[in-house]
Amino acid sequence: ACYTQQTTSISTNMSVIAFPGPFQSFYREQTALKFFIIFVLAIAALVAILALDTMVHTPDASGFSALEFAFSSKEARKVVLSWTPRQIAMASFSAGFHFFFLILYVSFLTLSASWASQQPACPRWLVVPASIISLLQPIGGIFDAMLQSLNISTIASIVDGSDPPSSGPTAASSFALIHDIILAVAVLVSLIVAILQIIHVRKHGSSQSRTAHSTPATTPVGATGSTGQSHLPLRDRLL
Repeated sequence: ACYTQQTTSISTNMSVIAFPGPFQSFYREQTALKFFIIFVLAIAALVAILALDTMVHTPDASGFSALEFAFSSKEARKVVLSWTPRQIAMASFSAGFHFFFLILYVSFLTLSASWASQQPACPRWLVVPASIISLLQPIGGIFDAMLQSLNISTIASIVDGSDPPSSGPTAASSFALIHDIILAVAVLVSLIVAILQIIHVRKHGSSQSRTAHSTPATTPVGATGSTGQSHLPLRDRLL
């Protein structure tokens, strides 16, 4: 019986043993508070970036993203030359502000994907991929940093009257595409596991409630029960 219990315990925690995330200790205490602070800061930075994006919207440029996905020096030149001097200053500031934003969203998505890999509701086939996705977020941030550096260089070259290197806008657009894919996968995995975890907690809580009403309580005073979580709010049991 002892051997069977140990085997079950090892199987249940296989994700921790086989692929220990380096960020687990961060969210073991006060998880909701830490996630909330990073999330609010990231959303605030995103709103600021979207506001800056509207300031550089022209008939030839659908915002700052038009430069990120120019894919050629000719198209990048067309975008930058469509901006006024004030819009060029705003675009340059937006590129620099992205460095602050990427620190926030990389931190949040790294933690959320790592959190997702450790949840009971996470499908077994998704545990290791979610852990790997969490580790890929800093790499996505590096691609974003290189993208913004190339954007700043491209703007400076065109403003000075010279053409940017032909490979610059192409590389920048490739970096933007890679970083967007890495980011989108982390968001998708985190949302899926979060929804599954909410369903799991609600279902588990409902079954415990029915059992508690149909069976006389025999747990000594001060004990927490079999799970130790049934008395906790949904948010605490989820996180």
